[in-house]
Amino acid sequence: MADEKRPTLADFDFSKVEINPPKPTENKARVLLRIVEGAGVALWQYSPDSTPEVLIQRGNLYPTFSGYSWGYKGEGCKHLAFAMVSVIYEFDRLEPAELSERAYALVEKLISGLNSEQPYDLPVAYIRKTLGDHELPLHYRTEV
Repeated sequence: MADEKRPTLADFDFSKVEINPPKPTENKARVLLRIVEGAGVALWQYSPDSTPEVLIQRGNLYPTFSGYSWGYKGEGCKHLAFAMVSVIYEFDRLEPAELSERAYALVEKLISGLNSEQPYDLPVAYIRKTLGDHELPLHYRTEV
C-alpha cells in the first residue's frame, strides 16, 4: 500500500481569498439616460455587470403624463428627477417631502444642465455627492 500524501495549508494559494470582505465603499449603481427614436429613456443599472432595467415612473410622488427628458427645467426633467430619487434613496428611509426636496435640487444642480441631445451614464455616487449626501445608502454606513 502506497503512502498517501495529505495536502497541508502550504499546498494551497490563499492570496485571492477574502475573509470577511468589507462593506462596499462606493455605490456602483447608475442611471443611464438614452435617446430612443427621439424619446428620452431612463434605465436603472444596480451594478456594472447587471442588465439595465427601465426606471419606473413614480406617479405617487410626481403625477404627470410627460415622459423623461433632460436639459431644461420642465415637466419631463422633474418627472425624471422624482423617478431617480425614488430608486437612489430607496433604502434611506426618507419621507416623501424629503424625496421631493432632493428631486427639485437634482433638477437644479444636474438634470437641467445636461445636453438634451446626448446620452449619459450617471453614477449614483456622483448624484448623491451632487446633492450633498453620503454616496452609500443608510444600511451600508457604519455611523448609524
